[in-house]
Amino acid sequence: MKIQESLSILLAALIVSCGNATQQTTEQNEAPAPAVAVEAEKNYSAIETEGTNFRELSFAQAIDSAKAQGKLLFVNMHTKTCRPCRLMEKVVFPKEKLGKYMNAHFVSIALDAEEGEGTELSTRYQVEMYPTYLVIDTAATKLGAIVGAEKDIDKFIEKIENIINPADSTAQE
Repeated sequence: MKIQESLSILLAALIVSCGNATQQTTEQNEAPAPAVAVEAEKNYSAIETEGTNFRELSFAQAIDSAKAQGKLLFVNMHTKTCRPCRLMEKVVFPKEKLGKYMNAHFVSIALDAEEGEGTELSTRYQVEMYPTYLVIDTAATKLGAIVGAEKDIDKFIEKIENIINPADSTAQE
């Protein structure tokens, strides 16, 4: 009986895996993503791409850069073991449409919440789940946060807009 259960579980995992591969292939065919997945796995390095430009800056440097550019700060709080974080990094943030929006409005950085400066900032901004995306002004005040992955780029942008322009979002409801 245990062998049959194990085979059923293995078959189910294989079906899910194949479905995910097909979905990823379809998404890749819709709009080619830059080859940043390998780099994202290594260190989530800031790479100039058509997508969101995550820069390798300290939090203080990012605040200074945002001030100088008249932008807000977007912080991707992630962990190495977070699968939804990897999904966003590989599938969503490289998309050109999101990149144009994000790069126009934000200085973006990605921090591992379990290492270095990310540990202190996750406590400071009360980050409890991953991924969490913080929208911060140039006074280092948290304007809002998005918790969890969102594959729909339009919905993700809408969530950010609701943080940046809360009066606009209440008028639409």
